[in-house]
Amino acid sequence: MRRTTTISVLLLLVLAVVLVSVVPGHAQSRRDTDARAAELAAEADTLLSTIGAKREEVGTLTTEAEAATGDDREVLERRVVHVKLQILDALNGAARNLLEQEKLGIDAADLRTVMESQLELLPAIIREHIDDLEEEIKELRSRRAETAPEDLPQLEEQISQDNVWLNRIFTIMQEELELMDELGLDTQDEHAYLAGHLTNRAETVAERFVLVAEQAVTLRKRLELTPNSEPLLAELLAIEKRRDGVRENLMATISMMGRLGLDTTEYRQLLIRATGELSADILDFGVASGLVRAWIGDAGDWFKGAGTKMLFKLFLFVLILVLFRLLAGLVRRITAKIVSSPRRDISRLLQNVLVSAAGGAVLVIGLLVGLTQLGVHIGPFLAGLGILGFVLGFALQDTLSNFAAGGMILMYRPYDVGDIINAGGANGRVTGMNLVSTKVLTFDNRTLIVPNGKIWKDVIENVTYQRTRRVDLTFGISYTDDIPKAEEVLLGILTDHDKILDEPQPIVRLHTLGESSVDFVVRPWVKTDDYWDVYWDVTREVKLRFDKEGISIPFPQQDVHLYSEGAAGTDGGGEDR
Repeated sequence: MRRTTTISVLLLLVLAVVLVSVVPGHAQSRRDTDARAAELAAEADTLLSTIGAKREEVGTLTTEAEAATGDDREVLERRVVHVKLQILDALNGAARNLLEQEKLGIDAADLRTVMESQLELLPAIIREHIDDLEEEIKELRSRRAETAPEDLPQLEEQISQDNVWLNRIFTIMQEELELMDELGLDTQDEHAYLAGHLTNRAETVAERFVLVAEQAVTLRKRLELTPNSEPLLAELLAIEKRRDGVRENLMATISMMGRLGLDTTEYRQLLIRATGELSADILDFGVASGLVRAWIGDAGDWFKGAGTKMLFKLFLFVLILVLFRLLAGLVRRITAKIVSSPRRDISRLLQNVLVSAAGGAVLVIGLLVGLTQLGVHIGPFLAGLGILGFVLGFALQDTLSNFAAGGMILMYRPYDVGDIINAGGANGRVTGMNLVSTKVLTFDNRTLIVPNGKIWKDVIENVTYQRTRRVDLTFGISYTDDIPKAEEVLLGILTDHDKILDEPQPIVRLHTLGESSVDFVVRPWVKTDDYWDVYWDVTREVKLRFDKEGISIPFPQQDVHLYSEGAAGTDGGGEDR
């Protein structure tokens, strides 16, 4: 019983807390709603007052415009249009105000009555304004035939501005109809008017866009014949400006038709095919599939017409390239046989370059012949290559310097493939060369690519250019050794070695009296390929024979004399010295 009572008390406490928290919140929400209602009411009154004042201003400006002439009248008429747009903006604001009040549950019957009367008159006013703008645009277009070429861009700018205004009016009408639909007003006739008008406008603008694009292409072709014609340039400028304006009108019309749920696939395809530009707002699956079908159809038509002829030309082009490639191989073999003849003193480097150049020249000729079969004019192509070569000559001066150095190397032949050189900071065997660089393989098996310009402007040491070389060796003996015996041993070593040449005769001479040794110079002559074998063999044999004959090879030494200074006596003061 006590437990039941306790639970009941707790439930009552919870209910009390909920009531305490909900009631103030409800009261606060009510106060916020009342405050917002007051704000909306004040805003509605302001908008209605603005609409009334602007209507009076329109009446005054219209009267003044009817009495004015020339530029003054045009300025006043534009002010009338501007004020009317302000009235439309105010009406939109008042309609949204009414919708928000009704959503909040506020009684706005008086405002609804006023807005319904205003909005029901609005479509007729917008229609009238649309008719006026279209009539003005039509009148401006009629002036094109009698307008001077230099004044055409200004006329096209005026037409473009009027079209911008017209598109804005269509957009405003669409927004007004959407607001009227939200207010529950009958807009069926107005929707039908807007849809029909936009559809007709899209068809007209699309046809005009195609026409203007064709005119622009025709003018460009005429300008290619007379590029300095000022009238044609002015006319082309006006046509391109007209084309851009028509394109913007078509895109704006497509956008408005899309908001009404009308099919715009055909017009978006036209835009893409005419301009080649893709954007997310005009491309979707339907447009893409339609473009693909159109392209497939165009490809089929092309193949039926010029496709067969083009395929035959491509077949000839490929056949010519294959034949000239075979011919290039034959020319390379013939050239290689000619330049490698023993009667012609041509370096292997120059032989390789000549063979490669002959084959490359045949391939280039084959490419040019093949291009003529495709209908390509070779004259402008060759002229373009000449201009390109002139430009590249300035851009690639260092490369051309290497090219020239490569030509000088091939002409004067300071080295050949297989020679060991020391040039341009590289020391090793030449394994290849082209007109730009030389490939050198070092003795520790590293490959160096040395620019020919760097080699040619430096000292070139060709170690293997001569067939024979002298091996310069120096051996020292002690001052106490028998000099004639040492000479006899050294000569015997040189005489016994089978790779040392008899002519020129090897030389063994006492050369210098050094600080620690008596030095002999040993200079045998050998074939260039045997240089290092002889060098190492003689050095080893000298050490072995000197040891056997008791001849010493001294190393640097110094005699150090130590003097001991003891107590030699004392001076007069009795102190040690």
